[in-house]
Amino acid sequence: MSNPNLTYSTGHGTGYGNATLLKNPELCTLETCDLSMASFMYLPTVPGNAIYAAIFGMYIVAQLFLGMKHKTWGYMVAMVTGLILEVIGYVGRILLHSSPFNNNDFLIYLATLTIAPALLSASVSSILPS
Repeated sequence: MSNPNLTYSTGHGTGYGNATLLKNPELCTLETCDLSMASFMYLPTVPGNAIYAAIFGMYIVAQLFLGMKHKTWGYMVAMVTGLILEVIGYVGRILLHSSPFNNNDFLIYLATLTIAPALLSASVSSILPS
């Protein structure tokens, strides 16, 4: 650990530092708390997640165009919904870079990037011959 003055948690209700921050990690900042108090022990990178968000954003435009052109409505809706959730999930990871202690940003990331692949898979399986 680089700064011994930071509040640190062992994850089992013990640790050292500011007792208020130990009881309520949502008050933590990168200057006051160690990443052990965050949802995960690293900071997501902004450039990497921005690239993924941009790629999935471009896929949304392409899927809307192709879905309307070929009139594949069910496939298009499932695919675009999954892609929108992917973009939201990567934006949530970008938000976690500056505030890793924010549980709302963590839930945005976790829920959307868990559900999105299921929608993408469902859209592909909907066009496979039965």
